[in-house]
Amino acid sequence: ALHPRSRPLRMPDIAPETRAARPAIVVLGSAAMDLVLQCDVLPRPGLTVLAPGYQLLPGGKGANQACAAAKVGSGRVEFV
Repeated sequence: ALHPRSRPLRMPDIAPETRAARPAIVVLGSAAMDLVLQCDVLPRPGLTVLAPGYQLLPGGKGANQACAAAKVGSGRVEFV
């Protein structure tokens, strides 16, 4: 449970001219493609389950961090 006085963080509005003056953030990390299968039941040992659908979704710790930094207006963000 959250502390009674806790508040959600609000990201400050950053003017475009201020954002351009900030130093670049360079994220060194991983990128991945997640294969997410949608099944009606969870498989158990020895059970074959067919998945009627799936999704390929981008992810990875570094890619997620770079996207988050760019979304909050941190200035120029580069991903290596």
